Amino acid sequence: YSSWLVQIILFLLYPIAAPLAWVLDKALGDELNTIWSKREIREIIKEHQDSPDSGIDSDEERITIGALTFSDKKASAVMTPRSVVYSIDNDQKITTELLQTIKEQGCSRIPVFKENTDQAIGILYAKDLISLDDHDYGKSVDALCVREGLIKVDHQIRLDDLMNVFLEKKNHIALLYDEYGSFHGIVTLEDIIEEVLRIEIVDEKDKIENLQEYAKKIYSLKPVVVKQT
Repeated sequence: YSSWLVQIILFLLYPIAAPLAWVLDKALGDELNTIWSKREIREIIKEHQDSPDSGIDSDEERITIGALTFSDKKASAVMTPRSVVYSIDNDQKITTELLQTIKEQGCSRIPVFKENTDQAIGILYAKDLISLDDHDYGKSVDALCVREGLIKVDHQIRLDDLMNVFLEKKNHIALLYDEYGSFHGIVTLEDIIEEVLRIEIVDEKDKIENLQEYAKKIYSLKPVVVKQT
């Protein structure tokens, strides 16, 4: 599993590292050995991108700027807020209705919380539900969720530090908490990759493209925590 995860991360980051190295080499040329601040490098790249003779296109400029700036952002800025996080209480029973709800939600990883608290105890993986036998029905979610590698971090952690946590823990979903132990939301490896690539990765199961904006809209109407009970 860990080898597979590392390979996926390397595959995802190659489009970031390769253009970044190529663009910096082209933009800075003989001055590459000079010490530059991130702000100076961003300005140089933007200047070169505006020139028709630079050979730097808009995609390369976008990815390079994303790679230079993502470490300045905090997890709270890119998280899926708790108001739109689908989660399940640990005492919820496995039923046909629950499995149908999970299917409709389209979530591959579902945070599991101790009943009526902000205390996450594990992650329920949708793929593990495919092979359920008849005797599994009626069991509590608590018996099926995965506790190993559960990541809980401060919601103000920087994205580059969170990336290191993902690599260390060999997992790619983190639950964000404040200093009082209140759950704020989740961040995935995909969220960080989106920040670097500066695009929204939306697959066929995503019902809402920007969950942060959606959360703001529903919160302005009424605070809601989407929680299966």
